[in-house]
Amino acid sequence: LAAFLYRWEQHRGGGFQGAWMFLLNYPDREAIAGYAYEGVAWCSTHGILAGQSDGTLAPGAAVTRAAASAMLQRYLDYQAGARSNG
Repeated sequence: LAAFLYRWEQHRGGGFQGAWMFLLNYPDREAIAGYAYEGVAWCSTHGILAGQSDGTLAPGAAVTRAAASAMLQRYLDYQAGARSNG
């Protein structure tokens, strides 16, 4: 879901620009697929993705409807804030 939201953000002209390096602070970060790492990093940086209560990300777990809803709402809130800030 993070990769999907990030690709949509890139389509809209957002996302990381230029060279970037972001080491995610999750103990299971090595399990994040290569294609999704940039999206997960962007979503984590912007508060769209917060991880599990135990401090892990659980990238291989199924996304529940509640978690997907929360991520979508945080993304929409981010977009609303981005529009109001310019």
